[in-house]
Amino acid sequence: MRKLVIDRRGSVAMLVGLSLVPMMLVVGLGLDATRLWLLQTRLQEAVDAAALVGAYEIGATNQLADTKAMFWVNFSSGTAASGTGYMGSTSAGAVVKQVDSAHVQVTAQATLAMSLMTLAGFTSFAPTATSIAAKGTGYEIALALDITGSMLSASGSGTTKEAALQTAASDMLDVVYGSADTAPNLSVAVVPFRGSVNMGTTHAAWANTNGSWTAQAWRGCVEARTGNYDITEDNPGTAKFNQLYWASTYNTVLNTDTTSKTDYYHGDNDWYVGAATDTGNGVSTTSAWSGLPIGPNLGCSTNAVLPLTASKATVKNSINALIAASGGSTVVSQGLQWAWFTLSPIWQSYWGLGNNSTGLPRPLAYNTIANQKIVILMTDGNNEWDGNEQTSQNLNCRSYTVVPECKQTDGYYNSYGRLSANRLGIAMPASSSTPTGNSAASNSASSLVADAMDTRTLKICSAMKTAGVIIFTIAFQAASGSDAETLLKSCASDTSHYYNTTTGSDIDAAFTSIGQQIIALKITQ
Repeated sequence: MRKLVIDRRGSVAMLVGLSLVPMMLVVGLGLDATRLWLLQTRLQEAVDAAALVGAYEIGATNQLADTKAMFWVNFSSGTAASGTGYMGSTSAGAVVKQVDSAHVQVTAQATLAMSLMTLAGFTSFAPTATSIAAKGTGYEIALALDITGSMLSASGSGTTKEAALQTAASDMLDVVYGSADTAPNLSVAVVPFRGSVNMGTTHAAWANTNGSWTAQAWRGCVEARTGNYDITEDNPGTAKFNQLYWASTYNTVLNTDTTSKTDYYHGDNDWYVGAATDTGNGVSTTSAWSGLPIGPNLGCSTNAVLPLTASKATVKNSINALIAASGGSTVVSQGLQWAWFTLSPIWQSYWGLGNNSTGLPRPLAYNTIANQKIVILMTDGNNEWDGNEQTSQNLNCRSYTVVPECKQTDGYYNSYGRLSANRLGIAMPASSSTPTGNSAASNSASSLVADAMDTRTLKICSAMKTAGVIIFTIAFQAASGSDAETLLKSCASDTSHYYNTTTGSDIDAAFTSIGQQIIALKITQ
């Protein structure tokens, strides 16, 4: 008996036998815990994806169906009808709840059968995942769009650049608005620009009368303001504008040609009181300028600024009504400044827009919670001053005293007046009486004023960004390394906000990408 008591052979087997069940439970716990973790991760990813779709499609007819479908796409390779999800789990699918006008909540539960943990009495686990996604915030967006004559050239996609722009901008609105005509706290302004900007005749009180309008009617375009107010956001209460008035050059200088004493010297805008009422597109009745546009509104676009507007349809109508036309230069700085005016809170009482959907007056104050001010600037060129070409329609330019346009250092009248007024403060080159000298002076002056306008444009960009405005820029067919590319890259909020496009398809993709960035969805919980 004593030997039997002290004999320890077989004790290891006994200990192993006694510990086998706990060991299996530990292994089972590790295995099932891993399966449960994987299931919980996949379940959360599925509801996150579904919530993003739900938020993106707020207001859309198929929002609920698409949100639920997105859950199953990410949770199982099977169908929703089967109820079978990841790793053989089962689920009733996503429960979708519209929290408010900008947030969607998605919740889902999945049941997973345990394996070895059944030995401890745990037959299954049913984790739950919840996600809330927001459709961005509120937005005030200003579209500053180039409608100079070059926009009538080919886009490379079978249309004009103007038509391509209209399609692209409209497509972006569909991205931002979705299928609805309005969206919570979303407003868009449209600012067409050429050599000047048309603020609209309803805002005549913002401008000083410039020139005589006895026989014609002012269309609504204005000059850039003096005293550096051309680069600030000050409202008309601080600094008014001058009406754009392109004075007549009709019979300005008598012709000294001895063979034609009765002739007169042609200028670049021959109109007179006896002509038909000016619309900016009227035609001259003089033989040398027959069929050409004339008048005090020459260079003034028919498209006026559309201030912040909630209706997508109204904004689209404004874009589709854009009419590109030549004459009067490209002054990007004025298009950009007027885009700023449409977003500036110090213009609230001037635009008279009323309140947004949360009861706040528009344009909203800077740094308003859940609101972002955005400018999208599109141009197919750089700042330039038109009318300095020897090959223009000045049929009687001679080597003696000349009127504007024949005098090559004095280009077309635009928002900065005549070039000879030198409101940009350049070192004006001397003008020669010979065609060669005039052309040289013209080229030099054109380069200098373009640089000066670029500088002023960048000052506006900098001030807007300091105020918290996000700036996207789009160059349409700008050459790599060109002044236009340099300007627009520097103006944009950063390099990811700059697009260089070459075809109509490219510009459509650029606007669509911008729209997607604007409404970038986010998981908030």
